[in-house]
Amino acid sequence: MGNEADALEAMQEAVCKAWANCAKLKEPSAFEAWLVRILIRCCIDEQKRRKRTLPLTFDKGERMAEMVSDSRLDLHHAMRRLRPKYRHVLVLKYYQDMTLAEIANVLGKPEGTVKTWLHQGLKQLRGKLNAGGEVYHGE
Repeated sequence: MGNEADALEAMQEAVCKAWANCAKLKEPSAFEAWLVRILIRCCIDEQKRRKRTLPLTFDKGERMAEMVSDSRLDLHHAMRRLRPKYRHVLVLKYYQDMTLAEIANVLGKPEGTVKTWLHQGLKQLRGKLNAGGEVYHGE
């Protein structure tokens, strides 16, 4: 989401939606996947909303509450430039330590599709980063 405050707001929205619709959950063992799917949809909706509105002022210094290394920033920028389906699979795999089967369950896609998206996402991510770990802007 870009910063901690927006991520927490998306999480709060997802929990509220889950609470309001918990009676619709048919299989309690799928709760975690169901909640993650709601969270992903909340994040996508917020990103779409952001594209429709332009901020009056934008100061990157205010949005970055903590210092992070250049390589981490480069990775973050490269991840943001990926298509959402690839970014979601990479985040669930490498940041949330989910298995391919769990990711397939969360996204409601076949495991083969998730494997393809993971492979393509990593390939695109490598293409966006040069050997030194910096973002390649030559597109």
